[in-house]
Amino acid sequence: MKTFSQSLSDYEAWLAYELQGELVQEDIDEKHRKMCGEAFAFLRATYWRWAEIIYEVRPELADMPQVLSIGDTHLENFGTWRDIEGRLVWGANDFDDAAIMPYRLDLVRLVASAILAQPDAGISGRAIAELILAGYARGLEHANPIVLERDHPWLRDKLLLSEDERKEFWKKWDTRKPAKRPASRRFVEALNAVPKGAASATPYR
Repeated sequence: MKTFSQSLSDYEAWLAYELQGELVQEDIDEKHRKMCGEAFAFLRATYWRWAEIIYEVRPELADMPQVLSIGDTHLENFGTWRDIEGRLVWGANDFDDAAIMPYRLDLVRLVASAILAQPDAGISGRAIAELILAGYARGLEHANPIVLERDHPWLRDKLLLSEDERKEFWKKWDTRKPAKRPASRRFVEALNAVPKGAASATPYR
């Protein structure tokens, strides 16, 4: 198994090559600082490493049935959006690393993220795993959108922000500094090539 330092070096070299010299080193440095700050942030920032070593750590997971999976599954890859009817819906909202893979990989990574996010929550890792597995099983039995207003008002109440919190959120955005350089032409062309209406057909955006 590669050391983490070597794995990180190889990954970032590949990333720089793929971005054709457009890698922003200041952003990479900021990512490294966050990775050093807490275990949950480290997990979020190192999905490539997870994919690289998970079968070496837990080889039995490779033999599970394969399904379309999220891949980079963790607590902060779940959130809310408005559906076409304006209802508040909750679920997974980041599919950058979606692929066909053994279904338990998503579950194991989600459990790991929950344990790391709240290490002092007073609940055991086993209890967290059992709750997530139970929820997964219920989702398979009743595969419906999680509409908060209709079915889960308690979760809606926890997720809705107060007016003061909304103002604080937008205040942070208003004070963000403009980009130091314009967006790459190839990225702009790729965005302009997206058919009109495609974004509205993708509810998690």
